[in-house]
Amino acid sequence: MGYEVLLYIPNIVGYVRLVLLAISWTYFNKPEVFLPVYVSSVILDGIDGILARQLDQSSVFGAWVSFRNAGILCKFLCILQCIYIIPGYVRLVLLAISWTYFNRPEVFLPVYVSSVILDGIDGILARQLDQSSVFGAWLDVAIDLIGRGMLWCTLFNWGYFVIALEWLVFVGSHAQAGATWKVTPITAPWLVQKVMEKNFKTFLGTVVILGVHILPVWLYGIQHQALVPLLPTVVQQITVISLMLGRFLALYCELWYVMAHIDFLLQQDKGSASNKHSKD
Repeated sequence: MGYEVLLYIPNIVGYVRLVLLAISWTYFNKPEVFLPVYVSSVILDGIDGILARQLDQSSVFGAWVSFRNAGILCKFLCILQCIYIIPGYVRLVLLAISWTYFNRPEVFLPVYVSSVILDGIDGILARQLDQSSVFGAWLDVAIDLIGRGMLWCTLFNWGYFVIALEWLVFVGSHAQAGATWKVTPITAPWLVQKVMEKNFKTFLGTVVILGVHILPVWLYGIQHQALVPLLPTVVQQITVISLMLGRFLALYCELWYVMAHIDFLLQQDKGSASNKHSKD
């Protein structure tokens, strides 16, 4: 018994099951496709066993393929329960790599930008798979701050103050709202509400997001002369000014959130003091 075992009918059925698993994964969000394809793969699990006995084509390899398919089926479903969070862990790895190659723009920029792109992908996965969570929302923002903090603190001595303010906003907004931190309080100023409106999916929101995420990357490109071969100096400067406008608009919103959180803490202290006096 040699390589002909690979072409045994039951083993070919096993290969078909692998293809069906790949198809079901691709169409996971379309039940009309996923269910019949996935169930067909499960049914074939029994059929290949019957064929092996009827055709006298049982083999150790065939049993292994069948077992591996069953394992893949289980792991497939388990992974889908937490797949939305996997990009977050990948982003942490990419940040570590980009930090290691910080002084090599040809490595740093594509790796760091890939991490930023995954920031959008994990949100899409969470919504598509209906797997949004408080932890996922927290992890998403925390990774953003770790990445931008690395950039700001390494580029400029005063960069610490930029990221320190962002962390203060993160602590305040998540302490009060958690995963719904993007929902703006009705007490917020008009400009803050317009920036946060529709989860930043407005003109002002886009300007702020570009200023927060892209400005430090752009400044890195200028400092390491990575943009010189690509863009004229005038274009680089105009872009910096545009991104700075977005960052200053973000600064306005951040300062309001910090003051709002301080007011929230003071109100809690006031309430605690009132309760203490009433008990006395």
